[in-house]
Amino acid sequence: MDQRTVKDIKRIYRAAKEEMCFRPTFERKLATYIQRRAPENSVNWHKLRYEFRTIFRKCRDDQRPLKDYLKYMAIFTEIATEGNHKKVEIDPQSLKPHHR
Repeated sequence: MDQRTVKDIKRIYRAAKEEMCFRPTFERKLATYIQRRAPENSVNWHKLRYEFRTIFRKCRDDQRPLKDYLKYMAIFTEIATEGNHKKVEIDPQSLKPHHR
């Protein structure tokens, strides 16, 4: 994983942590970050929102630590910023990306 992406996600996390509603703020800031970095028309925004919600629910239901949640968000952020978002889907059980 790219160190710059990890550093940027940590910065976004710290900024969102100070807000009243953490998750929506974090997801909105992360989507803005992806929008700035991804090639034009390479991201399906409805699918990205679904993936964000799926990752959050799965981590919450399995009582995974915040570190895992941020790791999965970083993986999908990297996929989206590389322009491969429309070619990759999330497996809801394992939260692993797989190609169509």
